[in-house]
Amino acid sequence: MNRPLLLDKVYGCLIAGAIGDAMGAPVEMYNYEEIRDRFGRVTELLPNSRWNTGPDYGVAGTEPAPPGRITDDCTYRHYICKAIIERNGRITPEELGSVWVRHMNTKRLWLNELIVHTKLRIGMNPWDSGRGTSPTGCAAMAISPIGIWRRLLPQVWQRHSALAQPRLTSLKICDR
Repeated sequence: MNRPLLLDKVYGCLIAGAIGDAMGAPVEMYNYEEIRDRFGRVTELLPNSRWNTGPDYGVAGTEPAPPGRITDDCTYRHYICKAIIERNGRITPEELGSVWVRHMNTKRLWLNELIVHTKLRIGMNPWDSGRGTSPTGCAAMAISPIGIWRRLLPQVWQRHSALAQPRLTSLKICDR
């Protein structure tokens, strides 16, 4: 596949994720009956009064965020992309931690992420920075750029995986 087409596909994946994030944020945590009762059938972006509102997010007081506003889900993906771009490819926890410390707006972090950011800022090893925090879904909501990047250069990722996990019997499981 030629490079411009491949980059268009990567961009499309990331933008589709952002649209899904903005569309799902106002109804997050509701079951389908609650969504139907409150909003009817959701076919467009809605104002978001549940997450990421207030002056730190460019919204006055308790006023809802405008339709299309992304959440922390996209924010964390953005920082992984930023680290990948800065490093021209594969990143380590140290490199991602450096991006977090240099670029993250701490006013927009949830408590767990603020704790991790503080640990990184004072010099804790990134491999240990999540210890002592409560389990969250932040890694799951942020990880898609790693999966996309892994598909771009499978041979590089297989080599790195073999170095990181030498006891694996087969790296082909990643290609399924």
